[in-house]
Amino acid sequence: KRKTTGYDRGVDGEQETLNLAAAFNAERAPALNELHFTCTAIPNQLTFPSHITVLHLSLRESLPARPLSAVGILNLLDTLSSLEDLTLTMPLFYEHPYISEDNTERTVTSSKLKSVTMYGPTDLNGFMAHLYAPTLRCLRLRSLEDTGYRQESVGPTLLEFIRRSSPPLEVLELHDIDLTPEYFAAAFLSLPALHTLCLHESSISDATLSLLESGRRGGGRCPRLTHLDLRWCGQLTGKALVNLVASRIGALPILEVAVLNCCYVQEDDVLDIARTTVCRVCLRDDDYCRK
Repeated sequence: KRKTTGYDRGVDGEQETLNLAAAFNAERAPALNELHFTCTAIPNQLTFPSHITVLHLSLRESLPARPLSAVGILNLLDTLSSLEDLTLTMPLFYEHPYISEDNTERTVTSSKLKSVTMYGPTDLNGFMAHLYAPTLRCLRLRSLEDTGYRQESVGPTLLEFIRRSSPPLEVLELHDIDLTPEYFAAAFLSLPALHTLCLHESSISDATLSLLESGRRGGGRCPRLTHLDLRWCGQLTGKALVNLVASRIGALPILEVAVLNCCYVQEDDVLDIARTTVCRVCLRDDDYCRK
């Protein structure tokens, strides 16, 4: 049911046609549902079997003649009508820029897509402007660059992407990607079904987190939130977390708070949180940060 394959450029660096759609079509491989594909650059003409539901696409290096572009990814997704889970990863040192194709108005609709994970340069997140995934439930954005807090270009694109998902997202992870307080507030309002929020390397403040409190101050933002994962949040205090957890006791409670390397969350705060819910302060074996 699962096929893992890879592709590397030839000695001369030229890209070839790679027709995996024909090699593993529904007749030859009817049970194939998951494909892991690793390449140095997306070949000129690359096709995947249209019936796969899970795709992991990994770029190993960048070629001057073939930089990764939004159009190249869109061309692939346009043929994958059954896709439910997409993971796109790029290496830490990617020499040539990702071409975001901001000037194109092209949009690809992926009607069955439930989960998207993108791990690469911050500019890669601009790809969301060209993808319409109306049934998306899980979005994980992991930047590889240390471009400082509050990347201004991400906020508008991310907010529009969130608002186009109906029903709304249930899981949102921002890793080394930050938003302004205004965009955090707008995103929270657009996530009534969110149950898991993960913020890593975020400058989120106590005032912004307080928007999630149940009652008058919270204003109904993320009312179904049950799991909060915070790591390397350098401005957040433990008192804000204690207040958030306490405010939810009479409503849908917070079931677990993960706090890792948040310097203003003290031991007493952890103990206060642990009186009403699970407070996790260590990594799990399956945590992706271990990789």
